[in-house]
Amino acid sequence: MVKIKEGYVMTASEKAEFDRVNALPRRQEGRIITISRKRKYPPRIYVFMHAELWRDRNRRPMVLFYAYPFLSRAMNREEIEYHHFNIRLCYHQYEDWDKLFYAEELEADELDKENPGTDVAFLEQLKSYRDNYPVGQPKAIPPIVKKEIAESGESAFMRELIANGHHYTVLQIGELLDKEQQGEKRLSILILCGNSIKAVRQGKRPI
Repeated sequence: MVKIKEGYVMTASEKAEFDRVNALPRRQEGRIITISRKRKYPPRIYVFMHAELWRDRNRRPMVLFYAYPFLSRAMNREEIEYHHFNIRLCYHQYEDWDKLFYAEELEADELDKENPGTDVAFLEQLKSYRDNYPVGQPKAIPPIVKKEIAESGESAFMRELIANGHHYTVLQIGELLDKEQQGEKRLSILILCGNSIKAVRQGKRPI
């Protein structure tokens, strides 16, 4: 059934036209054709509803007069009902294959209920055209750039103490402590030097 926006109130003329079209007999069948447009940017894929009603000249303004339909399928009953109310050329356009697959899978499920086995063959055929009719821009993934963090003087000194502190004598550690206490007083360096002194007193460092 044609979808009407919830809460929308038709005018008298709209209601009269709706009733007139709604009273017309439904089509027994319909065809959908899929066309690729490559000549203009960006490339798109068009899915034309009730395509058998429309002559090639109707597609001329869309630069589709010379475009070749590469796939066709029957419409399901819901599509026929929904598009019964079309009074103009109706089509869906896609710039993304994944969106086209998603939409066509939903319609193919309905078509399969009416004619079992038709959905799988159609979807496989549709997906086989993906490489022949590219649409959309390839998504450029920026390279991952690792930010080089400049090592501070304190970090370098700490790394040196951790790696080679076991070679320091008590005298050398004492000199380092004096420099820190009289200079920058970096807490991390003071802690490392204090731990080194403690280790020497416990007999784990040379005197």
